[in-house]
Amino acid sequence: MFELLVDPIVGLVKDVTISLWRKFKKPDPLELATKRQRLKVEVESHLRWIDKSTRYGEVIIRDVRRIDEYPNIKEKTKGISSWFRVTLVGTYHRGIQVGLSFYSLKWCPKEESWHLTRDYKASDINALLVGRIPYDRIVTIDWSGDEYYSDPHIYCIFTGWRPSPYEELVFCEEYISDYPQSHSWYKELVGNEKARKLTKKYEPSYFA
Repeated sequence: MFELLVDPIVGLVKDVTISLWRKFKKPDPLELATKRQRLKVEVESHLRWIDKSTRYGEVIIRDVRRIDEYPNIKEKTKGISSWFRVTLVGTYHRGIQVGLSFYSLKWCPKEESWHLTRDYKASDINALLVGRIPYDRIVTIDWSGDEYYSDPHIYCIFTGWRPSPYEELVFCEEYISDYPQSHSWYKELVGNEKARKLTKKYEPSYFA
């Protein structure tokens, strides 16, 4: 009887220990650099799969730990969905950038920064909220899609206190260049956390 009770406990402790070890162990620098370079080359070689659009097109971001939930959507799920559709807007030095939604921002001279506003007529700029997904969190990419969505499927590891694929969310100003060919690039204005903190201070009704 004692053995029947001990064995499951030992197994549970072992599983938890392995899980924590994998979570907190430092990755091998060579493996990390190799993966980043491989994905960088792969992503940049596919950035023009969309005709002559200023942006690169839509992609499906999927959580590998909840891979079998696709293509269904759990409406009452807390936190971020196990898969969602966003616009790939380019790369940065650590990974890819995806466009989430546009927001009206207002400049605050006192803080020398930006905050959100619902009054678009009084806003100073229409900014894109960009999610930055590091190559480290990308497991693999299916560029062909499937019978539900022909867009590329990017399989990621969702991590953090509120699990998501992002290491950072930032508001960016969009610039469109016609030389040598039409394309967009994005200048960071303010981080999401700072913008929301200033919004609570100068325009608290935004969250009402």
